[in-house]
Amino acid sequence: MYMENPTSASTLSKISGSGTSWILGGSSCINLARADVMHQELDEAPEEALMIAERMSLALEGAVLPASESDTVGRVVVVTNTGTNGMPPKSSLVEALGLKTEVDGVVLLAEATIEHKSFAASTGTFCYSEDDLDFIDSDDGDKTNLSKIRATTEIMANLTDHF
Repeated sequence: MYMENPTSASTLSKISGSGTSWILGGSSCINLARADVMHQELDEAPEEALMIAERMSLALEGAVLPASESDTVGRVVVVTNTGTNGMPPKSSLVEALGLKTEVDGVVLLAEATIEHKSFAASTGTFCYSEDDLDFIDSDDGDKTNLSKIRATTEIMANLTDHF
């Protein structure tokens, strides 16, 4: 997986989590990501993917995104070599993110979900439904983030080989 300012998978989970790391719900505090997986510099991604990722990074520009019980700074990543065009296998994404196979008896791949998203005709954004937008549009504090999210979604609307 390629990203700006690459880190280990476990460090990425800590800076993207809610003060801890990516964890299972409930009482577990075990980091789901591996410390021995190091992500690569975005500049090393294949050229076509890099050009799109750079446009998305400029549009997203540090926007704060909703993330369950806590929000996080949005990051653009590139995942390659999934063995297929279009929808990648869940196993490829779990591996690219650097997630552990099992935590507290839970097999992470069995819990993972993925779905195809097309934003070409969508009135929502990549992280908000159309209904959510009505609420957000009335909150001045979120308008800057929302404009960045909308700009990024417009770029995503032109993608053809993605999930």
